[in-house]
Amino acid sequence: MSGYSRPYPTTLSLTWPHRSNWPTPRSLRYAQYRRPARPERARFTGSADVGDADADLITGGLLLDVKASTKATAGRKEFYQLIGYVLLDYDDRYRIDSVGLYLSRFGRLITWTVTDYLRLLGCRQSLVELREGCTAALSAP
Repeated sequence: MSGYSRPYPTTLSLTWPHRSNWPTPRSLRYAQYRRPARPERARFTGSADVGDADADLITGGLLLDVKASTKATAGRKEFYQLIGYVLLDYDDRYRIDSVGLYLSRFGRLITWTVTDYLRLLGCRQSLVELREGCTAALSAP
């Protein structure tokens, strides 16, 4: 077989381009703009004053507490817990203007404005006054 030339090299070279030349996957190119896969729980300024309380979810001014109870009812504890979270936001960092309960087993969302919620609880003071009182009471030595 003299004079026969092969169309390919006799030794196969498996060299890869340097990593800097690899195309960047789309998921990495836009990573800086992505939100975290798991949102952080909302911690309030006053959380440490009551043993590190944190809410389930706050989005767009709505403080939402998720309940997975087998009963489609909420008791006094759940109602006071919601307003307690609102009061622990001493510096109004989250700008909470409504509160709600999501009953996950029943797919039910119940929301109130903070003003209506306070009125339903029988409160006659403004949210600012209540926060000031809460701050004074919990941070006193």
